[in-house]
Amino acid sequence: MRQNFIGAWNLIAANFYKPDETLVKLYGDDPRGLFVYAANGTMCVQIMKQERPPIPKGQHAAHALENYHDILVGYIAYFGTYTVDENARTVTHHVQGSLIPNWVNTDLVREYEFSGNRMTLRTLPASLRGELMRGELIWERISHE
Repeated sequence: MRQNFIGAWNLIAANFYKPDETLVKLYGDDPRGLFVYAANGTMCVQIMKQERPPIPKGQHAAHALENYHDILVGYIAYFGTYTVDENARTVTHHVQGSLIPNWVNTDLVREYEFSGNRMTLRTLPASLRGELMRGELIWERISHE
């Protein structure tokens, strides 16, 4: 089953749901993302909201702190290794580095499903931006590595 993951994947949809099934688009209506699973067991992912504000011209990073929240809240990236549990139909991302410091040295478990050239990863319910939500991210294969 691990062979099915290997390659590069383009993000098609990033949908999050509250317990009452209200849809929340944390990364906007047209999110961008790239997921790479390597044959050697390493992985990396980046997801971004397109509608993030630019840092105003002429401002250096030290003077743009008021813009950082809006810039960073629409972006996630992490890397590490991964293992697949075929019986549970889960893939676990063993995070070695992340934009979110609290994720470093943690395991992120995702339920998976493959259909044709697409992979769906579902997150367990977790607190996201102060609310309980579960995620469903749909990826389309763009290469086999």
